[in-house]
This record gives sequence, C-alpha cells and structure tokens, in this order.
Amino acid sequence: MLSVHQLTCFLAAYEHGSLTRAAEHLGYAQPSVSEQIRALEKTLGVELFRRVGRGVVPTTVGDTLRPYAEKVLASIDEARQAVQSVKSFETGTIRFGMFGIARLYAGA
Repeated sequence: MLSVHQLTCFLAAYEHGSLTRAAEHLGYAQPSVSEQIRALEKTLGVELFRRVGRGVVPTTVGDTLRPYAEKVLASIDEARQAVQSVKSFETGTIRFGMFGIARLYAGA
C-alpha cells in the first residue's frame, strides 16, 4: 500500500535530485528516505529513479507518478485545512430554530 510518507519522500527526492538533499529538506536521516522510496518502488513494482553518482534521476514512471503524488499531498493538505477551519469556527453551519409559534415572536 502507498503511504503519505512514501509519496513525501518520493517528491522530495524528485525535486532535489538527491536522496541526501531530500533527507536534509525533510529533516530525516538519508537511510530513511532511501528505505521509503525502495518500499514505494517495491509496492508499485517499478523503478522510480536511476541512481547516478550521488544523485537520482527520475525514470519515465517517476515522471508519470509525480503529478499524482502532488495531487494526493495537496488533497491531504486541503482536508487538513478544512478540518482546522471548522474546528476553529471559521467556516461551518449554524442552525437556529424557534420553539412555539413564530407569530408570537414577530410582534414582540
């Protein structure tokens, strides 16, 4: 199964061209980023990067995955923001009702 953590590591490596720089950007240890990308590759059954010297170059499959990974992470961020908005009463629905007969309130 794909995980948010794997997609985050994938995008960081894609953007930085290096597992070491991706790890530094994320605040993780480099072996952790490598492990997450290997697990993602294993889950998908494809190679997402070619290891070149000290860097990585995305494969065609990696290029194909990128926009989908970005959409997933953006959707998660939007969901988090929506929940925070409701939680802090910035948005939401408030329902008011009257008990009894409405005409009694109109003349008051």
